[in-house]
Amino acid sequence: MGSVIIKDFKAFEYNLDLTQDLYVRGQLINERRGLIIQIIDENGKSGFGEIAPLKNLHKETYDQCAEQCRALCDGFPGNEIPDTANTLNGTLTEYFKDYDFLPCVRFGVEMAILNLISNIQQKPLYQILPNPNHDFVHLNGMLQGDKDAVLNQAKEGMKNGIVSFKLKASDSLNEDIEKVSALNKLFDGKAMLHIDVNQKWQLEQAKQFSEQCGFWSVEYIEEPFTDLKLIPEFNHQTTIPVALDESVEKNTLEELNHIEGVDIFVLKPSLIGGIEKTWQLMQYAQSVAIRPVLSSCYETGLALHMMASLSSNLAHESFVGLDTLKYFKKDIFKNPIEVTRGKIRLANRIITEHNIDFSLCEELC
Repeated sequence: MGSVIIKDFKAFEYNLDLTQDLYVRGQLINERRGLIIQIIDENGKSGFGEIAPLKNLHKETYDQCAEQCRALCDGFPGNEIPDTANTLNGTLTEYFKDYDFLPCVRFGVEMAILNLISNIQQKPLYQILPNPNHDFVHLNGMLQGDKDAVLNQAKEGMKNGIVSFKLKASDSLNEDIEKVSALNKLFDGKAMLHIDVNQKWQLEQAKQFSEQCGFWSVEYIEEPFTDLKLIPEFNHQTTIPVALDESVEKNTLEELNHIEGVDIFVLKPSLIGGIEKTWQLMQYAQSVAIRPVLSSCYETGLALHMMASLSSNLAHESFVGLDTLKYFKKDIFKNPIEVTRGKIRLANRIITEHNIDFSLCEELC
């Protein structure tokens, strides 16, 4: 790639309206606030990244992230990007050893660097990453609301070729059993379903769900219990695999790997604190026969494109939890991410300043 010197660093604030009120771990949100950063090299090429913490989800606040961006506007120009930054083999960890980045900021800065390399090489982002196996990823359709709402969402998703869906559990087990029964009748074996319980169940509720819906009715259940020790007994009695999401934030993957019945790790790069670290966790998960699934924190298309590109580098065709743009009235991309036949297509997209709708932003620095 040759020497790449950063000439300028800019940051822009956005505040995007949502199509409906959403609850994220008990926190109501009706708009999405975040930062778009831009790094520019000496030849005028740009790379863009996104920093978008959510209250109750990220430990860092928006104001803390904005403060770090202001410092980077002054201190980052003049840096030379390592030749092997896109290998994700530890180069970025070494490069940033003297920076005390917040996790969201680290994610955004690494994203901007990788998009800059993609722009310089004139290759789609997925192609400059370590193991470009596929030019697409499968989208997990998100379902939430009452029974009629989730059925309508599922019908629309199936029309668009989505074959895997995630149902957000409610506070009523009976209501969820009714939804799952209706969805499975609709799917008729043509689509898969998994349920995100957000640790709401007790073991008896999980057994009741399995008994009334049948173990065949869901592909896996995400975070059924607060107590991880209940997972092996649940798996023994139902054979339903379990995915871990919130638990990944509080434990190491090595600790979680030893829990019988855990087959999937849900990874959120902005919580993990960077793309390189996320890739290394993905590699570890695969090495112990656990499937990594990347998931968004309601970011814009810019971050979703990064996560889809990273996931496409897995050896197998991957499914991603990135069906969140439908909740945005407008996206930061002028041309939305292309989804055809249930797949996010990556082959023809290189992110430049022409892709970003700056009318939705205000310059921070």
